[in-house]
Amino acid sequence: MSDVIGAGSGPVAWVALVVVSTLDGATRADGYELARHWVSLLSHGDRGWVGTLNLATCGAVLLLASVAIHRRSRLLGTGPGVAAAVAVFATTLVVAAAFPMDPTPNYPPGAVVPELMSVPARIHAVAGVLAVGATAGMCLAGRAALHQLGRDRAARVSGWCATACAGMISACSVLAALSPSRSWEAAGAGAFQRGVVVVGAAWISWYWWSVLRTRPADEPVVDVRPVAPPTRGARDVVRGGR
Repeated sequence: MSDVIGAGSGPVAWVALVVVSTLDGATRADGYELARHWVSLLSHGDRGWVGTLNLATCGAVLLLASVAIHRRSRLLGTGPGVAAAVAVFATTLVVAAAFPMDPTPNYPPGAVVPELMSVPARIHAVAGVLAVGATAGMCLAGRAALHQLGRDRAARVSGWCATACAGMISACSVLAALSPSRSWEAAGAGAFQRGVVVVGAAWISWYWWSVLRTRPADEPVVDVRPVAPPTRGARDVVRGGR
């Protein structure tokens, strides 16, 4: 039961990442736009600590949840793929919090934009690419796990989720290359990135509910109900047997 609860903290953290970043971005009055700006840009500005704390906290909880997901996966006999992908995604969030991206020309207002990408921003960029790959990889690993469990229809949906993640980032890359300013913001990077995160949150929540929290067929059932004291008749039978 503890592993079921531990694994369930993963979906909670992933959903919290979506909700907190969306509310934080939507309520900022300094020009932040959900559809244009990366989630990581919330680490800048007057409320930058909220964005940083959101990334770090959700990443830490997801990292712990990946351990419980691995244990549940072993009981189900589905392999470590989903847990490994969740661990990679969690690590990228912690790295993104520790190494923030550089300001952009449009956000935050008045910030000095470096001519060359800083070292922390380069590390952050690598983490961002890995985060998208880990989200798609989680859905692909889940597809294989669901096939093992004989749930072919759900496995196909997982494959579609992985394709959607890759497709959204690919579309964003093409739009950025075709835009006059050749910028991610002009291509609506924020909307595409949030789309990937939402797909990941929805998938891991569904996977926990329908797979990870279920009881494997060979898992022993422990009866924890208190044992009632023997009745007077039973005690008389025992004495008579003696």
